[in-house]
Amino acid sequence: MARFDDDESVITRFPRWSNLIERTRSGFRSAIAVAPTHEQIASIHHLAATGGTIISKCIADMRGIYFLSELHPFRANAPQFDPMAVVAQFQAQYGVLSTDEMKAAFQAQVEIVVLCARHKKHHLVLRDHAHSDFCARDATLRPTMLSTLAEAGYRTNAVVTIRDPVECYISMLNEGWRELEFDEYCNRWLAFLDCYSGRPVYRYEDFCDDPDGQLIRLCRDLHIPFDPGFRGRIKDQRLTGDSGRRSDEIGARTAKPISPELLRDIGRSEAYSRILRDWPAYERDLR
Repeated sequence: MARFDDDESVITRFPRWSNLIERTRSGFRSAIAVAPTHEQIASIHHLAATGGTIISKCIADMRGIYFLSELHPFRANAPQFDPMAVVAQFQAQYGVLSTDEMKAAFQAQVEIVVLCARHKKHHLVLRDHAHSDFCARDATLRPTMLSTLAEAGYRTNAVVTIRDPVECYISMLNEGWRELEFDEYCNRWLAFLDCYSGRPVYRYEDFCDDPDGQLIRLCRDLHIPFDPGFRGRIKDQRLTGDSGRRSDEIGARTAKPISPELLRDIGRSEAYSRILRDWPAYERDLR
């Protein structure tokens, strides 16, 4: 298990480790160029099963983009074959790194790719794993990746994408997810949007109706160039988060059937009623 306590970190206990990190950073800076203060990073944020993967694939297919998918400073998957993932494998295997240590490792890795992207004259886009912050059992209901980047001095051009919460919830149930009751899921949906208040919000449904128009706006808000040839490259783009998507076709899906139990929970949910007040386009005939 990961430690999220405030115990004294390895960085404090072993200053030589901190010095090594700083020497590595300094060497990389001198080899390329020092990143300017308040370097800008583009980022995209959405919950699971919201159509975020197909939108992300389209963004990743723009020319001159380096796109990294489903990042989080404090999440490490079960050990798997990934020879470069030194810190992630260590944390997944032993779970002994403190919050400060994981944060330092994340920031150091981001700094390397930011400098490299800048050197190669590419735009860097980071896709957040917001599900960890808002829908996991131990969710903090805070935008962890954005705050970690801000602490390192980065400014983020962030965008948010959403989808009908009923469709999202059914999709996750169909994938075996049983973490939250529907009303609590809607509370988390609202908390997610509250945390990204002031950031541009895009609806998956609008994207399906007008992919090019929505992507032109998305790219503008991310401060990256739009490339109209993106469609021809979608089928070759591989990103994490493809578990629920069966096709690279852009288009609205047929509404999923709602079980009588879920229909009852929807009718009782105060949080869902608040969503409909804020987003009336998601009102639907539930009879």
